[in-house]
Amino acid sequence: MESTKEIFNLILEKINKYGESIIFSLIAILLGFILIKLINKAIKKAFEKIDKQDSSSMPIITKFVKCLIYTLIILIILAKFNVSSAAILAVTSSALLTFGIALKDVLSNIAKGVQLLICRPFSTGDTVEINQTIGKVKKIQLIYTQLTTADNRLILIPNSLIANNKIINYSAEPVRRLDMNFNIPNNLSIKETKQIIYDIILSNNMILNSPPPTIHCKSDDNAPLILANVWVDSENYDNVQSNLSEEITLKLSDYK
Repeated sequence: MESTKEIFNLILEKINKYGESIIFSLIAILLGFILIKLINKAIKKAFEKIDKQDSSSMPIITKFVKCLIYTLIILIILAKFNVSSAAILAVTSSALLTFGIALKDVLSNIAKGVQLLICRPFSTGDTVEINQTIGKVKKIQLIYTQLTTADNRLILIPNSLIANNKIINYSAEPVRRLDMNFNIPNNLSIKETKQIIYDIILSNNMILNSPPPTIHCKSDDNAPLILANVWVDSENYDNVQSNLSEEITLKLSDYK
């Protein structure tokens, strides 16, 4: 009975001593939670106004805001419990050092991911070539960027690898030039071959008139080649490349 009373008195003493700090901590956590909700809502609205098509960076930003606010709340609560700022700094520095060493590669990928989202060399839906891999950007995440290839394979590329390699964005410009080479049939002259290619090009409504298509002859080590350069909308590039090349090749094969 005596010990129970002592325990009860000890609990009352701790409540009297730290009750205010505990209530303050609970209020701080609640306010932090509300603040995160409000900020994330504002970020979502900002993305809807600025960039409706690509919101791939929004989850990363919201997670960063959440971690930042909770970190500040923890530091404020520790200070409220009279933990010295020197002790907080020492523990934080030690934890960050240990965390940094253990997750060096992960943190590097995260940092590069943030860099990609700031510099925006590509957006979701763009067709890009990274480290000799061509695909459509499906999602930009904290650590990896997801690409979908033409044969529907999902490829995850570490963001650090992307930031340290050449990036070719095939969707960045609305118009692209398509270059094709054709051999001259034995039964045709250079002029006749050029005319056949030109007629087929003019019949394709996906090829742009401006800039105009160009067709010229180029000497090769073995035999001369006909070079055709046409301009197309970026979204039609693959379609025109496969169909036009096949149509011209089949037509020229009739003269061999």
